[in-house]
Amino acid sequence: MIEMISAGLALIAAHILFERSGLGKKLTPWKSIGISILVISLSLVIFVLSGSKFVFIVIVTTVFCGVFVSTRYRDYLMSLARSKKL
Repeated sequence: MIEMISAGLALIAAHILFERSGLGKKLTPWKSIGISILVISLSLVIFVLSGSKFVFIVIVTTVFCGVFVSTRYRDYLMSLARSKKL
């Protein structure tokens, strides 16, 4: 139950963080996917090294990375649409 609550809070926090800040604005969607894969892999290593006790480490990291990639991809598509209108 705690994992579900932390995932929901992480989703809300990630949306607020990536929408309102310029974090990663200059990254292409491919670079953001690569960074997300790296971060999720590191969280899995930490999960295994911690004795597989803290599942929310992987859940929260995956939620943050998913929101990060989707936000960057949406911004990329919006910039393409704007450039075609001009």
